[in-house]
Order: sequence, then C-alpha cells, then structure tokens
Amino acid sequence: MLQELRIKNFAIIDELDLSFSKGFNILTGETGAGKSIILNAVQLLLGDRASEELIRSSEEEASVEALFDISENREVKGRIQEKGQRLSGAEERDSLLVRRMISRSLHQWKSCHAWNAFGNGGGTPQHLRPA
Repeated sequence: MLQELRIKNFAIIDELDLSFSKGFNILTGETGAGKSIILNAVQLLLGDRASEELIRSSEEEASVEALFDISENREVKGRIQEKGQRLSGAEERDSLLVRRMISRSLHQWKSCHAWNAFGNGGGTPQHLRPA
C-alpha cells in the first residue's frame, strides 16, 4: 500500500508531499489541478519511461519518492529478494522506499532508481507491479 508520496520539480509541480491512509483514498480537484501528474509520477516510479520533458522547465533535476507498506505482501518481498535487494531491520522489512531521479546534464539527461536507499544502476522496478 502506498503510504507517502513526495514529488519535486516534476512537470508543473514544484514540491508536493502526500500521505495516504489505509482504505480508500480519493484525489479530487478541478480540471488542470494536477491529478494526472500525480498518477504519472507514480507510474514513473513503477518503471514508465522517463524523459527530459518531465523535469520542471526551470530546474535541473526532478525526483519522485514513495514509501510503500509491504508488511502483508510476501510476493513483493520475494521479488525484491530475488533481485538481490536487502530488507534488513524489522521496520525496513515492512516498508519499501522507491526513488526515481531524472537529471539534465550538459544536454544529456539520465534517470536512476533506488530502493530502500540502495542504487539500482538505472534499473526499473517493473517486477514490483502486480502480475
């Protein structure tokens, strides 16, 4: 379950921190309020293709970070361990932090993922999506 979402310099979003509670959560707002951008940020975390256009026009890098509660999800824990990631302490075994950075650098751009603070060499966590 998605617990927290932090978005910075992504599309038109300067900085946004969202917390979600257990159960049903709803994003509401007027047309153009940014609901689709929030969903695009989550999709980026889960492996959608990144592009330089996703970086806020006045900034050099964008980041999207999410904290997931995986305490009751053996399948995801197993997939993480299959990929060689460590889930050490009790609290860390029950949560997964996924971060995606997109950066401009001398007319080139790059994108990278990190799970629980371990870099993943640009790999995407698409294997964490439900089958």
